Amino acid sequence: MLIYKTMVLRGSCVGELASITVGRLHLDSRQAHAGLLAKDAKAGQRALLPLREDLVDDLRDWLDEKLKARRDEQRRKAWRLRSSCRSRRPCSRCRAT
Repeated sequence: MLIYKTMVLRGSCVGELASITVGRLHLDSRQAHAGLLAKDAKAGQRALLPLREDLVDDLRDWLDEKLKARRDEQRRKAWRLRSSCRSRRPCSRCRAT
């Protein structure tokens, strides 16, 4: 849903939107924007795409959800490794002591 909202509010084409990475989002700037490289922009020139505040809020919420999910997944993986280790010494697999 966020993809469609971004396309409609920005007038971006699919290629432009697909090229935007988290590193190209500048949500804390005075004017929040997404940076496009020349090869990714419709006009063939580098561009800064201003973002509306409601879209910035949605992007922040989405990024927070993704970060939380990634952290939770890493914790689950670490827990599975520690719980499966039978070593009584520090282990290189799980770093358990």
